[in-house]
Amino acid sequence: MGQKRAFNIGVRLEETGDSRAFLIASPEKALSDLAAGQAQISNKREMEEFLKLLRLDFSVCSELDFTLMDKIKEGYRRQSLKLLFNCLKESHV
Repeated sequence: MGQKRAFNIGVRLEETGDSRAFLIASPEKALSDLAAGQAQISNKREMEEFLKLLRLDFSVCSELDFTLMDKIKEGYRRQSLKLLFNCLKESHV
């Protein structure tokens, strides 16, 4: 149920110019989708380890749209996304 609510958030339609189009996720959506599938992550330390395994460059956190990430988090309603949001927000401050 949560995935349906969150599917369209952070996704946009791109046109190729030759009458074709495709859906593409924003960086916030792509990262959130990866984290949403990590149900085994249950605390901040585990989320930090997950982000390290992804080799996430924390310097890009200042470019993330945290308002959009909050909407995605509310759409999914998963603990892993709450942890992701908090970890990224802390590294941005």
